[in-house]
Amino acid sequence: MSPEELTQIENEVFTKLVIDELKKQKAEGKTEFLLDKYEIDIITKDRLKEFITEG
Repeated sequence: MSPEELTQIENEVFTKLVIDELKKQKAEGKTEFLLDKYEIDIITKDRLKEFITEG
């Protein structure tokens, strides 16, 4: 897998996590949204590692 493909997958995972977190906060009735980029980065890296290991 090329570096470009890995970057693309990482970006897709990151974007999905951000959208999911914002949806969750909206469903909870929050009007001010807060994202913990550090936490999302860690989850993104973990999921990317899983993807590479499985693929």
